[in-house]
Amino acid sequence: MTTNRALSAVPTLPRETEDLEAAFVGALLINPQLVPEARRIVGPDDLYHGRLSIVYRAILDVLDSGAEPDLITVSKALTEAGNVERVGGVAAVSALLDGVPRSTAAIGYGRMIAATARRRSALLHAQGVVGALLDRDGESTVQDLVEAMRHELRGERDAAPPVDLAEISATPTEYAVRDLIPRVGLFLLYAAAGVGKTYAGLTIATELLARW
Repeated sequence: MTTNRALSAVPTLPRETEDLEAAFVGALLINPQLVPEARRIVGPDDLYHGRLSIVYRAILDVLDSGAEPDLITVSKALTEAGNVERVGGVAAVSALLDGVPRSTAAIGYGRMIAATARRRSALLHAQGVVGALLDRDGESTVQDLVEAMRHELRGERDAAPPVDLAEISATPTEYAVRDLIPRVGLFLLYAAAGVGKTYAGLTIATELLARW
């Protein structure tokens, strides 16, 4: 069945290399004065590789405690939280400092990680849209998922709720897919490159053709 073939073609989630994420975390351990700026760009969940996300979260925790997040204080925080073995031990944390090409580039590394994380999150939202469309009882969630995907692509972590133009239109809009695709008019599916527009669009079209 065409729909099943489309669902089997889910693209690989975008991710940064472990070396880049390690360089970001290591650079912050070398230059802890960059941590406040880095945290405005990168959240712990933006790091794809679990052990590095744990170390970065420990860096932020140390900063929040009022101490300077360096190798000693971060290793101590990991040990007290019971996470030091999860990241490979103190030696593995220390090794992060050795793999940093340029310690002053932490913010640049962080921007790359954050951009990739937004693409990854947007693709997951897009897959959620497709799943809601395939579920006849799930169409009411489609608009929320689409708006969440748009906010991720723009980097809006705390965006204001979108305005529903259908509510202020003089003529009520009739939808082929509730709150998303109008029966008459133009529907634009847009996103950054590589997040799954073709996959989502073809699957939506396949489902609509099956209904009519």
